[in-house]
Amino acid sequence: MFTSAYWRDLAERMISTGAQSVLAAYGLDALNLLSLDWRAALGLFLGGMLLSLLKGLAARAVTNPESASLVTTAPTTVTVVGTDPDASGH
Repeated sequence: MFTSAYWRDLAERMISTGAQSVLAAYGLDALNLLSLDWRAALGLFLGGMLLSLLKGLAARAVTNPESASLVTTAPTTVTVVGTDPDASGH
C-alpha cells in the first residue's frame, strides 16, 4: 500500500510545487509580504499542491510504488577513467 517513505516524498513535492506556484504568479520582485493578497496566494498554493498530489498518485501507479516521481531510476555504476586501485603506480 502507501508507505511512509512515499507520503514523505509526495508531501515534499506538494509543498515545493505550492510554493513555486505562488512565486511564479507573483514573481520575486513583486512579492511584498505586507501587501500580499493572502487569500489568492493560498488558493494558488493549494492549487499547486493539488496538481502535485494528482501527479504523485499517477506516478505511483505508473512507476515505482515507493516514489511519487515519474522518473524511474536504475542502479548506476560510476567508473573513473585512469584509476586502478590495484595498480601500484610506481
